[in-house]
Amino acid sequence: MAGATWPVGVNTWVWTSPLTDRSLAELAPRVAAWGFDVLELPVEQPGDWDPRRAAQVLADHGLAASVSLVMGPGRELVAADAATVRATQDYLRTVVDAAHTVGARVIGGPAYASVGRTWRTTPQERAAACAELVEQLAPVVEHAVSAGVVVGLEPLNRYETSLINTVDQALAVVGPLPAEGIGLMLDVYHMNIEERDLPAAVERAGARIAAVQVCGNDRGAPGHDGIDWPGLLTALDRVAYRGPLVIESFTADNATIATAASIWRPLAASQDALATEGLAYLRGLMPVAQV
Repeated sequence: MAGATWPVGVNTWVWTSPLTDRSLAELAPRVAAWGFDVLELPVEQPGDWDPRRAAQVLADHGLAASVSLVMGPGRELVAADAATVRATQDYLRTVVDAAHTVGARVIGGPAYASVGRTWRTTPQERAAACAELVEQLAPVVEHAVSAGVVVGLEPLNRYETSLINTVDQALAVVGPLPAEGIGLMLDVYHMNIEERDLPAAVERAGARIAAVQVCGNDRGAPGHDGIDWPGLLTALDRVAYRGPLVIESFTADNATIATAASIWRPLAASQDALATEGLAYLRGLMPVAQV
């Protein structure tokens, strides 16, 4: 075998936030013309974009979809009151439904606590929080299974959450839940901060990898950075991951998203360049990944 290949995608956050029907209609033909296979659609608020309309736009341009869930303020599955947990579960089920409508196999994100929420715990308190998370995720995962969608639980770096930072912590949560309904979303940006050995972490995640997001260690384009991309792709090949590699970065031109993601300077000559240079780099690497 000459080497594995993966579909390559890009998240609309590279250019805009929140995604709307209008911005999707503008972005889809450009992304398709550059040669991307997948467009990732964040659901910041249900109703920002219409899933049925999005499905048609993507089909018109030959693009597959992935969907990212967004844990903004007030979205909590642990250490929260019952009403907040129910509302968060309802939101996640809505994202599952949107993914089903646009034909996305996975919804991915930190489906446990709002981004930026951190708190100290003892080992016993952490174990209790993770047990609670398993319990609160279970009905969402059941809904996902019925829709043919997988929830990708994303570990975040220590500055954005104190609950799930590593592959091993995420595996402990998804382990008791059905593999057909939940796995891991690996984000190379966060892994580069929290994992001592990225390829080894990929191999530990193994068959539970549901989705992979990629960017440089500075949140810029893959390739203009210090990450061992050949080693990472080789590890993904070894565990037989064949889903998309989705470039996730953010624009400094949108005040809300720039502040949320700490994007204080441009990360490329343009946002278009960030996407296209990352695509070219990843495409060029794929032949070196060996089984």
